[in-house]
Amino acid sequence: MLTPRTQVTSAKPPGLFRRLWLRQRARREAQRERQRIAELPSWEKYRLDQDEHGLTWRPQYPHLGEPIRILWRDVEKVEAYKLDLYAFDRVCLLFTTPGFCLEVSEDEAGFEDLTEVLPRRLPDFPSPVGWVHDVMVDPFETNHAVLFDRTIAV
Repeated sequence: MLTPRTQVTSAKPPGLFRRLWLRQRARREAQRERQRIAELPSWEKYRLDQDEHGLTWRPQYPHLGEPIRILWRDVEKVEAYKLDLYAFDRVCLLFTTPGFCLEVSEDEAGFEDLTEVLPRRLPDFPSPVGWVHDVMVDPFETNHAVLFDRTIAV
């Protein structure tokens, strides 16, 4: 017995030139987006996250690389200083571990949360009320301060 043929109603696939044009358009849009992200300042590209085990410097966009993770037990030294950027100053923290150093600035998302939690995570780390003021006081000076040094703390 013969069965009636079902009629297939599907959209006609785009032609070769249309497919090539769509692919080229998608590439141009992706390149424009990468360029826009490249022009963003670093504090808009990354976020600081912290938990009971450590600090994570996480890119906001996947193509910027992998997150950097520092465990609290690996932190050997934390230094604070101020960068003079002519029109304004920027407070930075430099975390030193056996493998590398990580600099984070006050403009990055999560910086204030990090400064509040550091005294609980690292022994003898000073309260932000004291060291932020000491670092910010003199204009045109870096006001470098060692906030934590594990060799001294132990």
